Amino acid sequence: MLLCTVMVTLDCIFVNTFLHFFLLFIISFYYIENLIAIFLMNHEIPSPNSGWQQEYWRAHCGDYCAFLGYVGARELRALGVLEEVLDDPMWDEEQKDMIRESVNGGHLQCYLFQCLHCGKHLVWMDFD
Repeated sequence: MLLCTVMVTLDCIFVNTFLHFFLLFIISFYYIENLIAIFLMNHEIPSPNSGWQQEYWRAHCGDYCAFLGYVGARELRALGVLEEVLDDPMWDEEQKDMIRESVNGGHLQCYLFQCLHCGKHLVWMDFD
């Protein structure tokens, strides 16, 4: 009878210990996963990946550029950077014409970026 009681007690200790470790593992994994998610939400890291209708962050001089704001052709002219942003090998003539005709808040939205190293202004455009 004593041996049976000892075996049951050891069995209960083993099961309880296993359950404690299992629960600690699950809680730790959940906690770490949430910490990573919170970090990524609070640190807007631009993604080099792109896809259709996905954000695109311009890069120049081997680094990401600073986002300056939403612009149209009128704002680009007022800032004196329209010709500078059109002097970009990324754009063909048809796309340059679209940038020249863009309206801030319109169907074609331009986004103004500036290189952190050389100061060059660049745009990206998106359709709604």
